[in-house]
Amino acid sequence: MKRLIGGQPLYTKDALVFSNASVICVGNSGKTITYQIRSEYGNIGILKENDVAEWFDLHRQEAKEEFPRVSGMPGGGFTLTVGEAHAANIKTIVPPELYSIEINDLNVCSFIVQGKHWTCFSELLCLSNSY
Repeated sequence: MKRLIGGQPLYTKDALVFSNASVICVGNSGKTITYQIRSEYGNIGILKENDVAEWFDLHRQEAKEEFPRVSGMPGGGFTLTVGEAHAANIKTIVPPELYSIEINDLNVCSFIVQGKHWTCFSELLCLSNSY
């Protein structure tokens, strides 16, 4: 499983066990990756990476998303491209003065971040160097 980032939506595989949720933050104890998640009902919990893989789908069944994706921009800035649900969650985590946003006709959202704001933006979303 590719490492998740802040705001990433999690779609339940079994609504009797977990509701849909989103990632709040990512932890790394050196032995395992953990995710602090918030359910759609506001409950907060911590799950290990294998628990997330067992109980959640990362994309809705009908979606063939290849996100999140980070791209460098001329002049030193970056673009984070995500799906619409992920973008809505990111907006609750990151202050709006750190980015501008573009949404295309397919509801793909691009957060445009100036180089001077990238460190703060990426830390708030727990982005690793692997993106």
